[in-house]
Amino acid sequence: MLRFATAFIAGVGLTCVPAFGSLTFVTTPGALSSNASVAWSQLGGDGASVANGAVANSSPAGFTATVGFGTAPGDGQIANCGASWSPCNPPLTAGDAMLWAFDSGTQTGTGALTLALSIAVNGVGAYIQADTGSGPGTCTTCAFTVLLNVFNGGSSLGTHSYTSDAAGDAVFVGAINSPLLANITSIVVSLTSCPACNGSGDLHDFAADTLLVNEPLASVIPEPSMYLLMGSGLAAITWIRNKKNNRRKL
Repeated sequence: MLRFATAFIAGVGLTCVPAFGSLTFVTTPGALSSNASVAWSQLGGDGASVANGAVANSSPAGFTATVGFGTAPGDGQIANCGASWSPCNPPLTAGDAMLWAFDSGTQTGTGALTLALSIAVNGVGAYIQADTGSGPGTCTTCAFTVLLNVFNGGSSLGTHSYTSDAAGDAVFVGAINSPLLANITSIVVSLTSCPACNGSGDLHDFAADTLLVNEPLASVIPEPSMYLLMGSGLAAITWIRNKKNNRRKL
């Protein structure tokens, strides 16, 4: 009986521990299976300045994303697709609030862009586009390359490069664990190639669309009922041991 109760407790405990995940880099929002997002429009309207360290809330509520710009003076801005941000070609949508790593005062890019989450998640991604400044269909030499670095705390979980088409259309950069494992706490996005950026090959000048996130599954988080089961098992072990001790005394 004691062995059975001990095995029961061990089994319950193991259900609370997720399996080790393998990081997979994805190129489409569908592959991310997101269940939450962070829209940059909450940080201001078109042209609004975004300070280094700005915090945006998720929808549905549950976590935040802190924005970090990597190049001094370290500020960015909101650029609505089709207004301050051009070109606004598919897969981007007119009116989308883009988080632009660009300082209007110095007229220079402020990437790399760091997005730090307040919780660990299974997956994360966003559309990224370099600032080539060209209109729709007017460029055939505007290709750019994005490097995505995924982190758990201060440790890199892996990197991957994404290259756009010749027109410089936005590319989706993302990563997800398979099987699902909530260990992604931040991403760093940077450009490694963009001859046409800002007219001078500025590798710090680009923008990110809405952040898409795959939040942890509820089953990974122990619920009150799980603690109740574990407590019942511990009580059973204590009762069995006490009963054995009483028999020995007799």
